Amino acid sequence: MLVRISLFLALVVFAAAGAQATTVSFGDWVYNTTDQIDWRVSVDDESNEGYFTFNIDIGDQTLTGDVIGFGFNSELNFGSSGINLDLVESFTDGVAFGNCRGACNFNGTGINPEYAFSVGALGQDFVSRFSFGLPTFGATLTANTFSLTAIRALQVGDDRENSVKDYSATATVVAVPELNGNWAVIVAALLLSCLLLKQHRTVRLAPRFA
Repeated sequence: MLVRISLFLALVVFAAAGAQATTVSFGDWVYNTTDQIDWRVSVDDESNEGYFTFNIDIGDQTLTGDVIGFGFNSELNFGSSGINLDLVESFTDGVAFGNCRGACNFNGTGINPEYAFSVGALGQDFVSRFSFGLPTFGATLTANTFSLTAIRALQVGDDRENSVKDYSATATVVAVPELNGNWAVIVAALLLSCLLLKQHRTVRLAPRFA
């Protein structure tokens, strides 16, 4: 009986844990200048329901820059002729996205992102980190969902006079358990299992009298 109860509690914990949450991070950046910014770019499927959420950060190094353009390739359709900006949801206050108008110039890099948009207001703000979402369309996030990310930045270097056109085509997938907020169910099931196990051991260790 104890085995059956333990199996049942294990199933409860498994059900409460739910599916896997996936994060894809981009590394092995290709730089077009000697100004090598420590870009931190990732996309996940759990931060905002119904969206693939991109997080772009300039990292912890002292070298910084003003991001003015972002591009990417995807196996999903986010526009018939370039990006459909209505699909891009900004999750960073004060950071808007728009048509490139030169902000997404990746000439000389050997890449041509399928989708690209401008970031912030050129010359009016300084964007070193931002977050945005794209609809999932019910798709599962894999390393192939987004095969390229590219960043265009100005005001780079000690004198803030340089510009960069950097990109990454190396995606690494990390899947982690997603608890779906059912902490109470999980904790209760684990506590009950421990109590039953303790009671079972107490009964087995109790002395027998003739």
